[in-house]
Amino acid sequence: MSVKLSRLSLLLKKSVLLLTLLVGLNTSVYCTQPIDAGIVFSGYLPSSIFWLDNDNLIVPGVAIERMQTDSKGRRLLRYQFSKRSITDMGSFGGALCMSDGYIRFWRPTPDTEDKPLTGQKRLTFAGTVDSIVEVPPPPPLPRGASPPPMDALRGCQYPYEMTNPAWLDAAKESGRVFKPLKPEHGWLEMDRGLPPAYPIAIHPPGKEDRPIPIDRSVLQPWLDQGYHVVFLRYEAFKDAYLLGLDDTRGAGDDKTGKLWWLYSDGRLEEIVTYGREGNWKTIRLNGLIPAKANLLAIGTETSWPFDKSGLYRQTARGDLELLAKGWLASKVLSPDGCKLAFGIDPRGFWVKGGHTFRLQILDVCPPAK
Repeated sequence: MSVKLSRLSLLLKKSVLLLTLLVGLNTSVYCTQPIDAGIVFSGYLPSSIFWLDNDNLIVPGVAIERMQTDSKGRRLLRYQFSKRSITDMGSFGGALCMSDGYIRFWRPTPDTEDKPLTGQKRLTFAGTVDSIVEVPPPPPLPRGASPPPMDALRGCQYPYEMTNPAWLDAAKESGRVFKPLKPEHGWLEMDRGLPPAYPIAIHPPGKEDRPIPIDRSVLQPWLDQGYHVVFLRYEAFKDAYLLGLDDTRGAGDDKTGKLWWLYSDGRLEEIVTYGREGNWKTIRLNGLIPAKANLLAIGTETSWPFDKSGLYRQTARGDLELLAKGWLASKVLSPDGCKLAFGIDPRGFWVKGGHTFRLQILDVCPPAK
């Protein structure tokens, strides 16, 4: 009898321990359902949504409740998550850039606001969100130059308005490849001499070049298999940059994916390694979103007649669970890493007449105790 009791006691202790572990895992993957902001916007632009802070979004779009009465086209809207409120900031034309509370864009003149885009005259505006004023238009591009891409990491300056240190210009002329980081971090150098490509050093800002090498040995097992290691983006809540394996390349038919954090001192931190099992089959590199309290992912598999597009989250078991079904666009994390704003067309990929993206916000962080 005593033996049976001791075994029962041991079993109960193991059950309590397992329950404790599961509770701990569940708190680390807390997730609510997405909130519909009541805004329609164009999700085809790479930069369509901007977080002003951890509670406010800046979105060029149209408020759903005003679509029937307002025929003036896109407006610049401010959405406050905590109050579920929309503030109209006036008409909007394009070229929106926002960095550290500073905003820059153009809007049509009042007399051309109702005309097609090609017939509109442009006025440039810039400033803090609460104090936007008209400013002179940016200088024309140098003769023969193509319009450079806007890079939010460098703020709202145009690339040809920036002054590079002499060593950087000389290095670029020799064919070396650099990607801009935050101004206080400098530049990331990519090795492009021979495939596969990968990051080799961080060059802090300054008149003298003092590169910080990135530990290649961490990346070498993947480089040996023909994978490229690509630079994805900066995330404020980690003050770090996202690197990932290009999962369209590499050894084998079942491509492997992997993510790292790259810090400004050159350190690498592994986030996740994934294969092509289950719902992971729907995921591609650019759709992975390591938020503060959960790994989120955008499914893009739309092979007819099956459409598995949608927003997923990683569970405690490591698989992916569908949160919101539909075709997604323009995802962006809040600075604290707790809220994901994105556009979604719940009809999925196969729709006639083009997609209509509704702004949604997902809160992934547990409420403060």
